[in-house]
Amino acid sequence: MNRIKIIDGNSLLFRSFYATYNPSMDKSAIMHTKNGIPVNAVYIFHKFIKNLRQDLLPNERIVVCFDTGKKTFRSAMLESYKKQRKPVEPELVAQMAIAREMLDSMGIFRCEMDGYEADDIAGSLANFAKQRGDEVILYTSDKDYFQLIDDNVSVHFLRKGLSEVEIYDKGNLLEKFGVRPDQICDYKGLCGDTSDNFKGIPGVGEKTAIKLLASYDHLEDIIEAMINVNTKTAMNIVEHQEDGRFCKKLAQMVLNLDVEKFYLDGQVKPYDHNQLVAFYKKYEFNKFLNELEKQESLFDSVDLSINENRGSIPLGFKKIDYGEVKTVKSISEINDKNFVSFVFSYEKHNYHIEKVKGLFLATKINTYFIADEDIASCGIASFFLDEKNEYITLDNKCLIYIFSRYGIEVKAKCTFDLMLATYLLDTNVEDDASSILKSYEYPLSDDKDIYLSACESLLALKSVALKRLEEENQTRLYYDIELPLAIVLAKMEIRGVPLDLNTLAIYSDELHRKLEGLKEEILSYADHEINLNSPRQVSTFLFEELKLRKPDKKGSTSNENLLKIKDEHPVISLLIEYRKYSKLISSYTDALPNNIYEDHKLHAIFNQALTTTGRLSMSDPNLQNISIRDAEGKEIRKAFFYPNNEYMFLSFDYSQIELRLLAHLSKDKNLIEVFNSDGDIHSTTASKLFGVPKENITPLQRRMAKIVNFSIVYGTTSFGLSEKLDVSVGEAKNIIDAFYLAFPKVKEYEESVIKFVQEHGYCLTMMNRRRYLKDINSSNYMLREFSKRAAVNASIQGSAADLIKKAMIEVEDALRGYQSEMILQIHDELVFKVKREELEMVKKIVKEKMENTFNLSVPLLVEGAEGNTWFEAK
Repeated sequence: MNRIKIIDGNSLLFRSFYATYNPSMDKSAIMHTKNGIPVNAVYIFHKFIKNLRQDLLPNERIVVCFDTGKKTFRSAMLESYKKQRKPVEPELVAQMAIAREMLDSMGIFRCEMDGYEADDIAGSLANFAKQRGDEVILYTSDKDYFQLIDDNVSVHFLRKGLSEVEIYDKGNLLEKFGVRPDQICDYKGLCGDTSDNFKGIPGVGEKTAIKLLASYDHLEDIIEAMINVNTKTAMNIVEHQEDGRFCKKLAQMVLNLDVEKFYLDGQVKPYDHNQLVAFYKKYEFNKFLNELEKQESLFDSVDLSINENRGSIPLGFKKIDYGEVKTVKSISEINDKNFVSFVFSYEKHNYHIEKVKGLFLATKINTYFIADEDIASCGIASFFLDEKNEYITLDNKCLIYIFSRYGIEVKAKCTFDLMLATYLLDTNVEDDASSILKSYEYPLSDDKDIYLSACESLLALKSVALKRLEEENQTRLYYDIELPLAIVLAKMEIRGVPLDLNTLAIYSDELHRKLEGLKEEILSYADHEINLNSPRQVSTFLFEELKLRKPDKKGSTSNENLLKIKDEHPVISLLIEYRKYSKLISSYTDALPNNIYEDHKLHAIFNQALTTTGRLSMSDPNLQNISIRDAEGKEIRKAFFYPNNEYMFLSFDYSQIELRLLAHLSKDKNLIEVFNSDGDIHSTTASKLFGVPKENITPLQRRMAKIVNFSIVYGTTSFGLSEKLDVSVGEAKNIIDAFYLAFPKVKEYEESVIKFVQEHGYCLTMMNRRRYLKDINSSNYMLREFSKRAAVNASIQGSAADLIKKAMIEVEDALRGYQSEMILQIHDELVFKVKREELEMVKKIVKEKMENTFNLSVPLLVEGAEGNTWFEAK
């Protein structure tokens, strides 16, 4: 999960100023330059922002939001809004522009918007990032931000200048503040906000507001309940109910501003060394200047002794000046029909459903735009129906899907996909147009549609990217795997997978009943109400009230910790069960209906350019996460079936693919022999680890060996294995040593991979896919060891990704002419919609293609099953 840090710029700058100033002091004592420019606020602000930036990864984000200082829509609603505030000290006003200059010199994105406050931009950004699956961290001293708190959204609330930070999240806000996130605006409606100069309801203070909301949930419920209550507070609420509603509305942040560009521009980027040095010198920040001179980077201390350009995109392109874009309603208006590039412009991330603005297309000398309403009738369909035509684009999978929304089939050949080329060159680049173009340092303009820039860039960047792919020996991977796979994935996204909402609703009701039953049973051990979703309250209940042993010093109630003490009290197993059902409900049975389309199917997006290993991922929704490890999770698959009796589900899954690849890559004779003799790898490992003949291996020993086998693939440490096997670290180390003794070439292979990465900065898969590991030579032990494990894992996982992608292409091609078709890829599993009368033939085709896609020193094995539902096919 990527992170985005959103900073309330005005709030932090104010706190920075007053951290070293109070109105009674002599203003000459304020920190200032020799020329008398005050810099006390900026100095502290810089230190805080620098620390926030320090732990962010290249694909994460940081954005600072500011007020414009002009009137907002709230000023129009309430003339006295914020007017009671004292004038800002001139010494602070002078530093507002300097703070913005500081952020620019640090390469940190800042934003503001006329008519809105920083709160509204921050709220919209938080909402946008949350929907993309990011972890959102907000920094402010404004309690209004509490309304944004959610599962992956927390508020770091600043007190005492910037020195004390209190973290509020969904699990502790009610306990710490007294109300839930969804009650914050009701709270403000009741008691007002003196800092913003709106009064709320007379006679209702903070304590009364909290008490009322604990009893009646929301403002409207309180108003309705007070009608028949004969107290002064009740009468005030009824009499001033419109004031309460008005104040509640004032407190509500705007969450739907168009902030996608702000989000994309917020990606962490390197600072301009010369610009930052100039800033430090200008404002006499000598301490920071000295620090900068002592280290290579302001934010990272990384060993760059290997390949300084690792993962970076080459420059040297020649930008083509197309001139003004011409809008046309039909391609008949275009004389030069030698079309080269095509890029759709659409509003948000999900191109399946978001509004399409139009289509940009370019020849070698001109660019054109066809608006959304003209695409279906403009005549472009004839170009794409001709298999002899060729084109280049930003994202071919996206282009094919959007054309399908207009009933246009794409048969023309895509010869270049910029997103996929960029992904192979640097997996750290995000899969959006802005990030891709910025990775080439392609010049962008704020007043120009990013997709127009992409369309115009394609010819120039094509030669640059292809040259680099050739230099890195990745052209085969690009042309044979990624380009054709994009077409396969587009077809799968268009096909979708059926979901029966009635079946899902019945199961959801069953889960809700079980959840409530578990809650009652858990609370029977307590003498008061507990929020079971609050880690703090659960921790207090377990370790202070029930006096159970703490698995760690902090008293964490993570599932991992609860499993360590599950035999010490019956409530532990109940809590683990409660969380399992809660997760199934929130992530699937209550969430999946929100993603259903008019054809009663889910049309998930396959993310082809997102993971660092080359594996595919899914979103909107993520069906890869539906667990089949327990019966309750697998039960969800019963809701996936075709309504008529013509089609059924067929599933084929690679068996032990990573271990087979490990045998092939390591060339370990003992490991190869197990697979070539059709032996049981886990029993063989158990026999070697425990010194017991295979026929005498117990089920427990086999399970332990299975854990060891996959732990080796994923690079687990002795400590990690000890946790999984519930043995001491010493015993775990002995088990790992015994594995390497039994399969000696595995250790040699791992060491050779690590040595290669230490020398080159990246590891390779069987198809020459690269993963860059910048910390492989870091002076930080933890980072260095993690990179070693990641290198071994990526070489195996990445090779598995190459293998299944190649199999998907070959299976799709082999099924041409059949009514059966591939609809899902779930890790190592391929799922098909199969015509009943084609079942046996399709099973034969799929098995043959999947088992022979790579020629390895060990056989590939797939296991399949079919059924009326997805549940039955697995």
